[in-house]
Amino acid sequence: ADMGRCGKQRGADQDKRIEALLKTWKKANRDLGAIDYKGSTADGFWWCDTRGVNVWQARKALALVGTPCPNIASLQARYSAIVGHAVELDDESLTTFIEGYIQAEFTQAIGRVRANRRPGEEIVIYVVSDFDLSPLQERLGFVLEIVKASDVTPEAGSKTERAWNRIQL
Repeated sequence: ADMGRCGKQRGADQDKRIEALLKTWKKANRDLGAIDYKGSTADGFWWCDTRGVNVWQARKALALVGTPCPNIASLQARYSAIVGHAVELDDESLTTFIEGYIQAEFTQAIGRVRANRRPGEEIVIYVVSDFDLSPLQERLGFVLEIVKASDVTPEAGSKTERAWNRIQL
């Protein structure tokens, strides 16, 4: 919950924290696949491997890194075309459209593991993003647990948390 959007424009420290999370999760779930914007941590990529593919259907665990939101101006233009008139960035209906778009992308990505075809099987989806997934929880029927990165592994903590951990040792 404390990693931010984790988009394409992230810094080296955020990449380091993400790598620490993925390393920890891979120890717990050897079958973990990862979808990200960047190739260094990914087995697949947003928009390429999150719609219309079945490569994840047998996985027991999937990590979704980042908030799947394309360029805001392109979403603004798309929404303006849908409603038939120009829409400003501060328009509440545009914000609702963008949130719905992101929810749809998460829904597609979560659906790649084909949990509906594997009833009774436990499947874990890790999401590294500060985007609120609670609206999807009831609709998709999953249990949502929000944790700080440092609660997963101290190496994924913020700079301040990592410094404090070194001081305490």
